[in-house]
Amino acid sequence: MFPTSAANNAHPIATITSLEPGATVHTRLLLVEGAIVPALNPPQPPQPLPLDGSVWITPDADSKMPPLAVSFRQGIFRAMVPLSPGKNSIVLQVAAAAAENPVAPPSRSVFEVTFVPLLQNPPLRLALILGRDSDGRYDDVPDAQPPSGLATAIAKLRLAGYMWAAYTGNEMAAGGFGRRAFRLDEAWLPDSISRDDAADPAAGRPHATMRTTAIVHVLRSQKYTVEDIRDPERAQQVEGASKAGSLFDIAIDVIRECGLGAQRDGGDGIDDGAAPLYVAAMFLDAHARQPDGKIVGHAALGGGTGSLRLAIFGSHTLFAWPANLEDLERCFTDTRPVDRRHCGVDAEGKLYYAAANVGIGAMMHEVGHLYGCPHQESGVMLRDYPRLHRAFTAVDPPGADRDVGRGVCHWHRLDLLRFLDHPAFALPGDAARLPPPPPPGSAPPVGGVTCMGTLDGVRVSAPRGVRLVEIYTEGHEFPSGWLEIDRADPEIVLTERTLRERAGGGGNGRLRLHVIARDGETADVDDVAALLAWEDVPGVGRVFRSAPLGSHEGGGVQTALLAAASTQGPGRVAVRAGFAIDGLDFFVDGGAGQPAVRFGGAGGGANEVALAAGEEVCGFDVRSGAWVDAVRVVVETRGNGGGSARRASSWFGNSTGGSPHPMRCPAGYRLCGVYGRVDSWLVSFGILYTPL
Repeated sequence: MFPTSAANNAHPIATITSLEPGATVHTRLLLVEGAIVPALNPPQPPQPLPLDGSVWITPDADSKMPPLAVSFRQGIFRAMVPLSPGKNSIVLQVAAAAAENPVAPPSRSVFEVTFVPLLQNPPLRLALILGRDSDGRYDDVPDAQPPSGLATAIAKLRLAGYMWAAYTGNEMAAGGFGRRAFRLDEAWLPDSISRDDAADPAAGRPHATMRTTAIVHVLRSQKYTVEDIRDPERAQQVEGASKAGSLFDIAIDVIRECGLGAQRDGGDGIDDGAAPLYVAAMFLDAHARQPDGKIVGHAALGGGTGSLRLAIFGSHTLFAWPANLEDLERCFTDTRPVDRRHCGVDAEGKLYYAAANVGIGAMMHEVGHLYGCPHQESGVMLRDYPRLHRAFTAVDPPGADRDVGRGVCHWHRLDLLRFLDHPAFALPGDAARLPPPPPPGSAPPVGGVTCMGTLDGVRVSAPRGVRLVEIYTEGHEFPSGWLEIDRADPEIVLTERTLRERAGGGGNGRLRLHVIARDGETADVDDVAALLAWEDVPGVGRVFRSAPLGSHEGGGVQTALLAAASTQGPGRVAVRAGFAIDGLDFFVDGGAGQPAVRFGGAGGGANEVALAAGEEVCGFDVRSGAWVDAVRVVVETRGNGGGSARRASSWFGNSTGGSPHPMRCPAGYRLCGVYGRVDSWLVSFGILYTPL
């Protein structure tokens, strides 16, 4: 309560400190932090008064949401505030002020914020997966309130989705990247965000409150039963399970079976080549089997393919999750022990609030995988989420430091950098930051990142610019350092010295790189020193070797050193191909019918590319996976001013196989050979190049 003897504390007010007044945000529920400060001449920046109590937060009238009471401790509060599109006036009232001093003016303040939904961004779809014969209930104690049925599960998953988005938006803002967050798939539906949304005729609410709110898709399989889903051989927690991970495949099957992908505009399923479908799905039939308490029907997995990005989780901690905003603080401070006769314990989740942290946080971890995040050395993508409650409430349960550890949970900065250019996190105006497309007449661009060794260092090329270079030192699972690239230059040069310094020294051990471009394309360098190494070849000079594309195994290694006359016009190159690439022949005009240089086999059909006078081969575009599927020849004409113009041939081979990669000589270098592994076709392929 408030000490009335201190004049400047007699009428404290609440203010939001986690964002500027009038800020524009993009999540329907806004996670805020605030402070209780003196009403008279509050210091700037606000310094919280060392008080405990509660504050009433009244959302904007257009949201039609009731006031929400949240606790503050040592003058700090945290809350989830619902918004409506457009300008919002949020009213904050320190609850105890009027009772302490009835003659004082109300300790009321107003905070304004603007909510702009980004409907153009691809949404995250929430889903519950049920077996064919499921009763639609999740594990909970008998006579649980609210009942552990489908309606409650929908409400809890809906609120968790909004919590993930709001939390991520705050983390992006704190990282200096703006208020970016993914959005949820929404529609005009009966809402559940507030306890008062449910129909209650006795309270004068004959119908549930309708709002634009998150859809939770209920996917009841006709193919899989509850027994199939709960098969112990599929369970992640059962040691030695023979089908561990197969729940991910079941989830994909059920998404197909129920036509979730067909709901996209212009799409007819998850394999139609459209933009990826993003789905976070919960198996409602997860169950803590007795007597050992192992969780069946659950796997914590995230990832997917280009057409479906998927996160899956079980419902085994759902008993501890909040179903509405009024219940959020209670759930995150509930220290009751979990009743293991009816509910499962997952890792640290032995108490109710810890179970909520683990469940909500671990499923958010899988959503991180869905959006491309690997494991990190700390944060959400390691296992810091048992402390997630501290982001949502200022009240820390007794013994929390002992039970879940000290500190708070964050997205790692490397996660935030991955989100920065992801289409699900886009902000208006982002496209203006990208460089213009290549000029007309140049070789058609191939998506991808190339890393080529040069005398200056590793030359990294990306059509849309590089965002991030992660540096791994020998023997370390996580990056020892990284480079954030602020400018969207299509090419950067990285010296080995710079890389080792940024990695904290790194000694003389092997350095690995993982490069992420602003368009999401990636490339890896397995050994920086090997990429920068060159060989002095008589008659040619210093020769560099690109990293090969395709498989590193199978076939024998071949190297073909090319005379300059075989790569310059007038002449021709023949790509021998069928369903894959068999080989390449290089011809010189005026010579005999045999190629001057042959690389690979003589099978397949010959597809010739003629070189005009002044043209030379400067590289290739390659489609590859386990082998080399297709190739197109890239030709360059050098101008007197030192510039060059490029053109590319058609694709030869299987033009839809593998994925496309550019393999072109760096500027200031010329092609002097090719190499790779050759079996009945090209298993791998790379180029040799030398300074001009």
